[in-house]
Amino acid sequence: MIITRTPFRISFFGGGTDYPRWFREHGGAVLATTIDKYCYISCRDLPPFFEHKHRIVYSLIENVRDVDEIQHPAVRAILRWAGCEKGLEIHHDGDLPARSGLGSSSSFTVGLVHALAALDGRYVTKDTLAKNAIDIEQNRGLVQPQRKVAHPRPRCCQFRQRNIVLQWRLVPGPD
Repeated sequence: MIITRTPFRISFFGGGTDYPRWFREHGGAVLATTIDKYCYISCRDLPPFFEHKHRIVYSLIENVRDVDEIQHPAVRAILRWAGCEKGLEIHHDGDLPARSGLGSSSSFTVGLVHALAALDGRYVTKDTLAKNAIDIEQNRGLVQPQRKVAHPRPRCCQFRQRNIVLQWRLVPGPD
């Protein structure tokens, strides 16, 4: 079983300038940091003894035979992205409710991507976690939340018109 703990984030200014539609024309910058509230994901291989192949537990419990039957849009998208063939049991708990405005969906995505990689015995860097989460959540168009929760500590992210994202760590210390 793998358990991930991914921080939620708060932006001090620049919210909305991380949408590619905006920053490709105007540029943008966000000053943000993570906070001491977390999204917890536990993930394990599900033995083949059940009628269902996947069990997803959050505010609801889903027991499904196919990824396409999963109602939770982020879980469905992540498992499709990962090309998941094996049965999984995934549990989500959070210190804050969904739709809190503190990057909860991005924390969830980064945490589940991290858990799936670890379950396969792979180490992924923070940059890779952020990139993968951005790829998965691309339909939302945001860039900053996934980078922020994959890279804790205060940072200023600057968005250039050609999708170049620069980050400056504001507080010294290990990443």
